[in-house]
Amino acid sequence: MPKYVIAYLLLSLVMLNGCSLNPFKGQSQQPLLLLSPAMGPEPTLLKQKLTFTTSGKQQQFVVLSDIKPNQFKVLVLMPTGMTLLKMSYDGNDFSQQNLTDIDIPAEQIMAEIQFALWPEKSLLESYSAEAGWDLQLDDTARSLYENNTLRLQLQYTEEMILIENHRDRYQVKIQLLNAESD
Repeated sequence: MPKYVIAYLLLSLVMLNGCSLNPFKGQSQQPLLLLSPAMGPEPTLLKQKLTFTTSGKQQQFVVLSDIKPNQFKVLVLMPTGMTLLKMSYDGNDFSQQNLTDIDIPAEQIMAEIQFALWPEKSLLESYSAEAGWDLQLDDTARSLYENNTLRLQLQYTEEMILIENHRDRYQVKIQLLNAESD
C-alpha cells in the first residue's frame, strides 16, 4: 500500500493559491529526513490522484513518481496536465524545478513522501529516538512523533491512503491510478 503515498507533494501545491494557505509558514520543528533512494521500495512508476484538504478547501492534483535505487523523481501536475513542480533526489543532491511563483518547501515534501513510501526498516534506521523521533509502524498505519508530539499519521486501506499532518493541519487522500514495475 505505501506506494500510493506520493501525496505529500500535494501539500506544496496548495501554496499555489497564495501564501495565506502556506501550512509551513512559521514552523520551527526539525526538518524531516531525505532518505537514500537505495533504501527505498522496489523500482516502480506511480500515477496517483491526490485530494488535499485544509481549512475546508480542497484541491486535486496528479502526481507521477519514478522510484529507482539511484534516483527518486516526482512530477506534480494540475488535473489539466499543466506541470507545476519537478523534484529529484539521488541520495546526495536534491534538485527542484518550481514552475510557479510560489515558494514551495519541496525538500520537506519529498521527505514526507519518502516517509510514506519507504520500507519500515529504512525509517527505523533513519529516524532515531536520540534525535527526538518516535515511530509507530504496522501494515495499516504509520505515525511519526517529534519530541512526543504527533506530527504525521497515515492510514492505509485497499482503496486509498489517508494522511493527516497534525503539525501543519492538513489532510491528503491518495488514490492509485496506475503503477508499473521495472
